[in-house]
Amino acid sequence: MDLHVYNGEGVRFVFKVLDQADRGRHGSSTCWRSVWNKFNPDSAIILDSSCPLRFLVFRKLQTTSRGSVNVWIALEGMDGTGKSTVAEELKKRFTHAGRNVQIVADPGGWSMGALFRDVILEKREWEPCGGPFEGWHPLARRLLLAADFTQVYHEQILPSLNNGDVVIGDRLGYISGRIYGMADGIPRKIIDQVMDIITPPRKPDYIFVLVASDEVLRERLSRRGKADFYDRKPSEYKQKIRDGYARATKAFSGKEIPAHLPVERVVDLILHHINWSDKYE
Repeated sequence: MDLHVYNGEGVRFVFKVLDQADRGRHGSSTCWRSVWNKFNPDSAIILDSSCPLRFLVFRKLQTTSRGSVNVWIALEGMDGTGKSTVAEELKKRFTHAGRNVQIVADPGGWSMGALFRDVILEKREWEPCGGPFEGWHPLARRLLLAADFTQVYHEQILPSLNNGDVVIGDRLGYISGRIYGMADGIPRKIIDQVMDIITPPRKPDYIFVLVASDEVLRERLSRRGKADFYDRKPSEYKQKIRDGYARATKAFSGKEIPAHLPVERVVDLILHHINWSDKYE
């Protein structure tokens, strides 16, 4: 249960109450650090470790001078799950509630991002090649995509959060980078090192992984125009991506959302997990 309290300056504090089951796992003899690590070490502070039934933990939500609480929602999932469509519908909902909303695509969500994205995904013809460039080494491609996410974060995401906006991310580079990098055959130790470098200290508040069957994905991708590098991959490769997202959902505390439903229903499910009317209006 979360208790929301404002101080005199309009800054919101969230008090998270642990129930009896958590009390049993973290008894009075447990040092505070073990309980601290149950939460985000950058934002959680133990308030009361002596209560016989529960612990209270609070975190101060990031705010701007005008008191707006920012929120970063990341949408992940395989190509064709409808991330862009869901992002637009989410934007409509938050905008209707009076919030400033920024949709940020990764790769490509920065000033030169469209060109960068097309080059990496081999959509744009290069001169003097006379056609799509298809010579990227998997690690080189992954390093370029890592650079793209770093630029997106510092040029678009972080300034928007500092402005108190709602940021909706269409992909999250340090998560999808691990999944696609390992599917490309890059050793896990190397890909983890690269992704750890670009993982920002300010992480998304919510991560939603959109999931759909192969049949749904094939039907949606067939409506697209020219296929990109990853669209042209064989089914065995795409199964590795699907398995990777299943693992990442657990590893990064994400929520799976069925993407075959109408977009309005998908967004309803997302907002149910956010409980946004209580926290972010």
